[in-house]
Amino acid sequence: MSEKITGKCVTASGLPLEIELDWPFHAASSGSDWYVLHGTARLDDGGPLHADLAVHLTASIREILSSIDGPEALMASLNTVRKAFDDKQLELLKTGKRQPCPLSSRQYSIKNKHWWFLEANDEQLKAFVKRKVFWLGVVNGSGPVQVSDGVDQAYLGAKDKNIAYRLREAAKALAGEGYLALNAAGENASATDKLRAEATKMQAEKDAALDALMAKHAFESAHNRA
Repeated sequence: MSEKITGKCVTASGLPLEIELDWPFHAASSGSDWYVLHGTARLDDGGPLHADLAVHLTASIREILSSIDGPEALMASLNTVRKAFDDKQLELLKTGKRQPCPLSSRQYSIKNKHWWFLEANDEQLKAFVKRKVFWLGVVNGSGPVQVSDGVDQAYLGAKDKNIAYRLREAAKALAGEGYLALNAAGENASATDKLRAEATKMQAEKDAALDALMAKHAFESAHNRA
């Protein structure tokens, strides 16, 4: 029996998302060796744009997962969807159209035995933390935001053993610039008035990422019609 699992996150390119998955994976009805996970990713800005998706789990990745319904499989699924938006592989639409989203060896190094989605530099980490606190803490009103959760660590630098430390350092830098207020442990961050005052800039960054995504798919559609 499936259950709805919903999570809110931000992509590296600046898109706030609400991802809803019909958890867990189930065998593909076509009789192939694929496992499938259906879900929807919504642009979390109050508008109608969304992507109905089907995460396809390949046999090679199925073999390295301890289970298809555990936390590692969930982490990989959420980050695969985020990475697909960063790579402009998924299209945000007003109407429903199921889009494939492969969870394959492109996201996992079998040789080195680690997940791979992104390798964010320090400036990208700062931008990510700032956007995350704004969209999850300010816009969604969820209160203090965890700076360095395990899913984000894998998304931004799974092969970097220091990624959790680097995310906390990014938050400290933002706190030093007046954008965040950190708890004593430095693990949770709240937006300051300075970050709230940058709402227009945060929205503009989201719009720029959305425009780039839309432009890529518009070009492909025009090319396919030619």
